[in-house]
Amino acid sequence: APTFDLINDLRAWVDANRNSNLILVVFVTGVRFLITAIFEVFMVVLHGLTWPGLTTIGGVLGFLVGGWRLAALMASGFLSFGVLGLWERSVDTLALTLAAVVLSLLVGIPLGILAGRSDRFMNALRPVLDVMQIMPTFAYLAPFALFFLIGPATAAIVTMIYAIPPAIRITALGIRGVAPATVEAATSLGSTSRQLLAKVQLPMARRTIVLGINQTIMMALSMVVITAVVDAPGLGKDILRALQVSNVGQAFDAGLAIVVMAIMLDRLTTRASERLDPARAGSSDRFGRGVLFAPVVAVVLAVAVGTLTPVGSEFPTGLAFSFADPINAGVGSITLNLYDLTE
Repeated sequence: APTFDLINDLRAWVDANRNSNLILVVFVTGVRFLITAIFEVFMVVLHGLTWPGLTTIGGVLGFLVGGWRLAALMASGFLSFGVLGLWERSVDTLALTLAAVVLSLLVGIPLGILAGRSDRFMNALRPVLDVMQIMPTFAYLAPFALFFLIGPATAAIVTMIYAIPPAIRITALGIRGVAPATVEAATSLGSTSRQLLAKVQLPMARRTIVLGINQTIMMALSMVVITAVVDAPGLGKDILRALQVSNVGQAFDAGLAIVVMAIMLDRLTTRASERLDPARAGSSDRFGRGVLFAPVVAVVLAVAVGTLTPVGSEFPTGLAFSFADPINAGVGSITLNLYDLTE
């Protein structure tokens, strides 16, 4: 069909002019290098903290945000990555998720604020967000891989497409959810538009905004697994390889690690949103100030633990355990003995 020929011609033109066309060299290559650099920074930092350091960070953040139970969940979650023998790939997945989430929030929260304050902007943005959420995730992997090549950059970009809409929608919902009487009172007292946003709307919408961050993280984590198709690093590759050879046990290990990571990030951000509830004025203000120091405390402790303890940077292989063999044995038994029922 002529349309297919046109698309193929575009592909050939991009491949032929990738290193000579000004737009492709400056914009496309520049964006690819920038996003790849952001991912590599996260990856180097997370791997450099070593498994004792990252486990310490998780435990400290969990304790500061939600108490000892959340601290135990975070620490045991990080340890489970090593026990499953998937430490390196789990950290790669976490790095790619954090890079995509940071970029999504840098774009999504400002757009959400504008959408929350302007009906016209929200109406113009809504169909774009609908398309971003409804479009099948595999549909835009190939076009972006054409321009940005396979690898972390394309993975982060397609993850952003999937993860930005919740950040925009929920941020706008939080801004619009501020009581009109409160806005009118602040305006009547002479607040400018900027003061109204900074001192009234954002503080009262902060719990909703953190819930938006929570959903952005969940969307990003679900998408970075699919981006293994375009050579994204991490646990998605384990699942993709397992699917190719029908190794259910291997897929189970990687899937379990992803579920654990999702639970950890979900509980941490959900608890943070509860602590930032404006209804808890005194405690939420103290917590908001503590949030500024919590990462510093966690990183200092993590660096100390990671560099001073003699356990080494690699997770001990003697502690590794895999569900692959028993899962595959169970699958084989079902295939052999329950054929009549399953057929």
